[in-house]
Formats: sequence, C-alpha cells, structure tokens
Amino acid sequence: MFLISLASSQSRHWTLIDRHGFSAIENLTLEPKSVEKLDAYDKVEIFCLQAALTPCQYFRQKNLGYIEKYATNDVLGHEVAAKLLALSQDLSDPQSKIDLLLTVFNRYGDPEMMERAIPILYSAVKERDPSQSDSNEDILNFSGRSPGKIGASALRSGCT
Repeated sequence: MFLISLASSQSRHWTLIDRHGFSAIENLTLEPKSVEKLDAYDKVEIFCLQAALTPCQYFRQKNLGYIEKYATNDVLGHEVAAKLLALSQDLSDPQSKIDLLLTVFNRYGDPEMMERAIPILYSAVKERDPSQSDSNEDILNFSGRSPGKIGASALRSGCT
C-alpha cells in the first residue's frame, strides 16, 4: 500500500513510478486473492494507477472497466473521477490522457470536474494530432453520444 500512497501523492515523479511501480501494481493485480483482500477504495486506487500507467490502450481500457466493477456508489465514483482527472494532468502520453478523461466524462458526470477537464482534453487532442489532419473521430463520436455532458464545440474551442 506504500507504493500506492507514494504514487498518488507524488504523481509528478512518473519516471520513477513508471519503471518500478507499474511492475509492482501489475503483479498485485495478477493475484486475484491479493486484490480481493483490499477494500473498495484501495481497489479503485490500484486500477486508476494501473490505467494511467498502462502503455497499451487495450489494457488501459480493460483497467478502466475494472474500476467500474468496484466503484459501485456515488462516493467512490467521485473519488474515481477526481483521481483520473488528477492523474491525467501528469501523464505525458496524449492518448492516455484522452482515455482517462473520456472515462471521467462518460461515467462520472460531475459538471465542475468536467469543466476542469475540458482544457486538458483539448490540449491532449492537439498534442496527439498537432497538424490537426486527423478527424479525432473518437472524441467527436463521444461528444455526439453524450448530449448535455460535453459538446463538440467545447472541445474544438478548448473552453466551456
């Protein structure tokens, strides 16, 4: 649990956490008995960190799915949204940021959190495609599926 506390409180030191922490977190989650012994808050914390540190989008999405399994009430949902938002601010990979933030928008609709997340999402989209030659279909499809949560025009302009 020390590693989780360290990673959560010192998330700006991702280089150290990337190298050493990811293996420890991954090993912990590979042992189902180890995970089941933890309370829901610790499980959510572990899977949020693992989702943020996972380089492969498929496995990142899988970890985000595990979070849903354990975030079964509004309090945990808010904790997840806050954690994913905080972690997204410290990631260097734009696709990882986008994945975490779309989870915040899609599953945990706190308007204040979404307002803080839109500029980060906008920057990540620009960073992922600096020439703006791609259609960013994933973002636009998401905004079309989520009326009232986030608008495509807000993403295009980078503000609410």
